This record gives sequence, C-alpha cells and structure tokens, in this order.
Amino acid sequence: MIVVILAAYLLGSIPFALILARRWGAGDLRRSGSGNLGAANVMRASGVTAGVTVAMLDMAKGAASVWLAGRLSADGAAPAAAGLPCTRSRSHTARGQLSMFEHGTRSSPY
Repeated sequence: MIVVILAAYLLGSIPFALILARRWGAGDLRRSGSGNLGAANVMRASGVTAGVTVAMLDMAKGAASVWLAGRLSADGAAPAAAGLPCTRSRSHTARGQLSMFEHGTRSSPY
C-alpha cells in the first residue's frame, strides 16, 4: 500500500501548469497573474487552450492514481488512499477540486 500511495504522490507532483505555460511562452507562471500553478492562471497567461489542457491533465492525475492503485494492490482501500495525496494542495482550491472530483468518480463503485 505504501508503494501505491508513493506512486500516486509522485504522479500528483507533476506540475502540468508550469510545464505547459513555459512551453506556450508564458515563462514562469509563479511570477505572472495570481502566481498560482493552476488552470485559471494558465488560461490568463497562455490562453484558453492551455488552461483547459491543464485542467484535463490535473483531472487525469487523480484518475491515473486511482487506476494505478486498483491495478497494483489487492487491498480495497488502496484506490481511495491513492487519491488523497494526488493533488498536494488544499481541497478548496480549483486544482484540488478537479483532482478530488475525478478521484471520487473513479473510486466509487457506482
């Protein structure tokens, strides 16, 4: 279970907002706009396409961590535990809400 949680944490630590903003010419996102590494700030700095892409990638991190936990662990609690560290942020931020929404939909049996 520890390996699954560590893998989910490492997957969640990929800063897609920073990577895409730099790639699309916005420079260091932490020094522009609100300074947050999230989809809204990427949208302001790099455009709508980049912002939506970051939002989708952040949601995919949550889904991937739950999927990975389901594949690597026989423990039924592993998918739920894997989603907890995937955002490395407070759940009241937009980025945290996207990942936690995806985590909830992927780990729910319904």
